[in-house]
Amino acid sequence: MRPTVSVIIRAKNEEHYMKACLEAVLSQTRVPEEIIIVDNESKDATVQIASTFPICKVLTISSYSPGGALNSGVMNCSGDVLVFLSAHCIPSQATWLQSLLDGFSELDPGEIVGVYGRQVPVSYSHPQDQRDLYAVFGEEDRIQSKDSFFHNANSAILRTAWEDVQFDEETAHIEDRIWARKILASGKKIFYSSSAEVYHWNGLHSSSDLKRSSNSIGILRRLGVAKEDVPDFLRPDRVTVLPIIPASVNRKLVTQFAAQLKELSSHLSGCKFLLEPILVTDSLDFESPANERQVLVQAELDSEISIEEALQAGLADYERNGGIPDFVLYANPEYVGRSDGIFEELLYTILASGSDTVFYGYEDLGHYWTLGLDGEWKQSDDALVPRELRARNFRALYGLGTLSRASVIRAGSLVGKGTLIIPIDEFHYEGLSRFSKNKLVAKKSSSPETLGESLTSTSLDSHEQ
Repeated sequence: MRPTVSVIIRAKNEEHYMKACLEAVLSQTRVPEEIIIVDNESKDATVQIASTFPICKVLTISSYSPGGALNSGVMNCSGDVLVFLSAHCIPSQATWLQSLLDGFSELDPGEIVGVYGRQVPVSYSHPQDQRDLYAVFGEEDRIQSKDSFFHNANSAILRTAWEDVQFDEETAHIEDRIWARKILASGKKIFYSSSAEVYHWNGLHSSSDLKRSSNSIGILRRLGVAKEDVPDFLRPDRVTVLPIIPASVNRKLVTQFAAQLKELSSHLSGCKFLLEPILVTDSLDFESPANERQVLVQAELDSEISIEEALQAGLADYERNGGIPDFVLYANPEYVGRSDGIFEELLYTILASGSDTVFYGYEDLGHYWTLGLDGEWKQSDDALVPRELRARNFRALYGLGTLSRASVIRAGSLVGKGTLIIPIDEFHYEGLSRFSKNKLVAKKSSSPETLGESLTSTSLDSHEQ
C-alpha cells in the first residue's frame, strides 16, 4: 500500500500567496489525501481564500510557536507522511510532492525519516535573500547523518518519526533543526532533495548589505545557478484584478461624463486580465453606457466620500458575493486619451516587482513653497541647486491607473507600504468638477527609467489627484 500524505500549511496573513500555494499543491502528479491549514488568526482574507479549496480543515491557533503550529496540524491529520509547507512557499513543479516522497527511498525503508527540499527566490526577492537561498539550497541531493540542517518551510517527515520526536513548542525559531538534531542522534538520517523545489520570496534571514548581495546574485546568474524565469503563479492570467471606478455624478454634466466613462470602459474591456468593473456612485439613477455593475455610496451630512472609502465599498460589495480578488485597479474616467496596454503595464510591473501598489507619476523638478497652518511660507528646497542634483519628485496620477493589492484597499488605503511609480511622459485630464478648469498640458522627454513604451498625451486639472 502506498502511504497516505497530509500537507500541513502554516499561515498568518498570507492572502497574497495562499491561492497560488494551494493551486500548486492540488496540481501535483501525486495529490495529497488531505490538506490542513494552521492559521494564526489572520486578519486578511487568508482563511476565506483557503475555504474555497477542497481542503480537509482550517485550524485556528491564537498562541503561536513554529513547533506548536506544526504539532497541532499533525494531531489533526491522519497521514503516514507529514508534509510541511509555509503558505508563501509555492511549489515550482507538478512533481514537487513526489520528489519529497522519493527521498525516503534513497536508503533502506526506515533509515531516512525526514526530507527537505530546495528553496529558490523570485524576481523581487531582496538580493541578500536571493544570495542566501542559492548558497544554502544547492543543486545536488545529499544524505545527512551529521549535519542537522533541516527546513520546515518545505519538508516531509514520517509520522512514526514525529511520534518519536515531536517539535519543540518553546523555541521561537529553528524548531526544524532541533528536531533534526535529535533524529540524527538516534541513528536515523535526513535527505535533501534538490528537485523538490519551491519559490520562497522572503528568504532565510533579514536582508542587509544590498550591494554585496547584488554582486553575488550577478555571479550566480552568470554561472547558471540563479534562475531568472517567472513562476507560473506570477503570470497575469493566474491572478484576478477587480476594476473599481468611483464617481460622483454631476447632473449638469452627465452627457460629458457618460462619454468619458464609455472611453474608460473601452480600455478596461480591452484588457483580458480584468474582472467586470464596478462603478461606485452617489446615485443609482445614472445609467452607465457600459453597463458596469453599480454600487451606491451615500455621504452622511453631505460630506465628501474619499476615494479610499469608495474603493472599500466596491471591494466589499464584490467580496460579499464570494469573490476575493488579488488586486484592485482604480481608474478615473476624467483621465482621457489613455494608450493601449496601460493597465496591462501596471499588472506586469506589480507582478515582477512584488510591490503592494503601482501607479503612474509625472516627474516634476519645480521649486515649491508651502503655506503652513501657522501662516508662514516654507520652501521645498533651501537652495536653487542644479536640477540634476535635486531630489526626484513625482506627481501622483492615481486616477490614470493605480493597481493595489486587495488587502491594501480592504484596510482603507489606496497605496501600500511597498510602492513603485512608473514615470510617464504626458497625460491629459478633462475635469468635470464644479471648479473652473485649469488645464495643464505637461510634456517631457522620455527617460531611460520609464518602464515600457511612452504613453500617449493626457492632461491634468491642477486640483485633481
